[in-house]
Order: sequence, then C-alpha cells, then structure tokens
Amino acid sequence: MEKWLKTFKHMEETEVGMCSNNDHDRLAFYIKCRPNGVDLRSLVLQHHKVFIGYAPWRKGSVWDPHNVKASLLDISVENNDWNPEKLDEDKCFKVHQKQISENRGYARKIRRGDMVVLPRPGEGVCYIGRISDKFELVNDPPWAEEYLRLCKKHRLDCSNEADLIAEVVQSWPVEDWRPIAFPLIPRWISYSLLSRSTIGWLHDRPDKKLRVVEVLDQIYTKTFKANLEPTIDKTEVEGRLLLDHPFHF
Repeated sequence: MEKWLKTFKHMEETEVGMCSNNDHDRLAFYIKCRPNGVDLRSLVLQHHKVFIGYAPWRKGSVWDPHNVKASLLDISVENNDWNPEKLDEDKCFKVHQKQISENRGYARKIRRGDMVVLPRPGEGVCYIGRISDKFELVNDPPWAEEYLRLCKKHRLDCSNEADLIAEVVQSWPVEDWRPIAFPLIPRWISYSLLSRSTIGWLHDRPDKKLRVVEVLDQIYTKTFKANLEPTIDKTEVEGRLLLDHPFHF
C-alpha cells in the first residue's frame, strides 16, 4: 500500500499538479469513447456527452445508480480533497492507478467552452464539439440500457452490469456536435487524433502561429480559412505544410 501511495503521489504532482491554475485558458482535447472496445458514438451524439472510463471505485462500496458518488470517487476534486486510500485496491490498484491519475488532470482542468474532438478516422470523420459545463458523475444514466445492449452485441460478459455502467457515468456535457471529414482536419491536429491513447490534449501549431482552440472553433462554426497568400517565409511555408490542405469552409 505504501509503495502504491508514493507512486500515486508522484503522478499527482506530475500529471495533476500542473492543473492548479486559477485562470482558465480555453483548451482542446480528443477522446475516443470506446470502453471495453464498445463504440459509444451513438450515445455520445444522441445524449450530447463524452465519457471517460476507468471507474475509480470507492473502497467498500456497493453500486448505487441513484447516487453514483457513493460508489465512485469524484476525480474532479482538488488535491486536498483527493485521497487515493479510498480507492478499492482490487478494482483500481494495478490496472487503473495510472489512468485514474491522468484522468484527474482532465476532469479538473476541462471547463465550459473547451473544444473536444471525437475521432473516427476509420470512417473518415471527426466530430467536433464544445464543452457546455464541468465534469460530472451522472446518476441514473438514461443511456445505461442502450450501453448494455451494445456490450451484449460485442459479446461482453454482462453478468456484472454495475462494472459496465460505471464506465459511462463520468462525463462532460457537450453542445451540438459537428461532423467533419477527417481529411479536412489540419495535419498538425489530426496527427494526435491517430494516437493509441484513449484521451489526450491537442496542442497549438508547432510554430505557435495558430492556436488549436481557435482553429477548431472556426472549423466548428464553418469560418476557418487557410492562408493562401504567396510567401517566401520559410517558417510560414513549413506551417502551411503542416496544414496540408488548400480548403476553406
């Protein structure tokens, strides 16, 4: 236990400690929403949500769908209110500890107005949305039965429904989604979307001349235009190669 707590504390300092700023600059992130290999796209689009998995089970708790916080810890709380000793070691120790710590960084930092991308490159599309409120644990999720049907369709073991439903109660609400053809996403953004990670931050263009939040916002509102003015500026040429398409919306 002591070794585990030291490891968790180190993760808190490196992953979450950076998220303690008071001022909130708009952020952008991607999230795959594929718990247990189940594609949640239909739930995400229908219910205007994005879900983050790896449920932080509370030690000694039983599943209570009417009061999820009695069963799961709230990963969005401040460091002073977070106690990893309350995690159920059997469910969270070896498999989940690193991801729970990383997820805390997202849950604490993502706020209303941030941009989110749900990538589906295999189908040639991305869905861009704008976060409409803070992270939440959802009681009595109305999508639970539909999710269980999806799990059964994927031939998952559904004998313990609580373990499955717990994967789709940690979430952020999202404004209207916009489907965008994957090739229309600038290369310096789409590169990250092809990562194997289930969630990650999206960063500004490497030359810092374009902010990822502003570009995604413009794509979202169909006002993005690529700069096609002639130039011999080496840095600008490199930046345009990163953009990699002569389109405008």
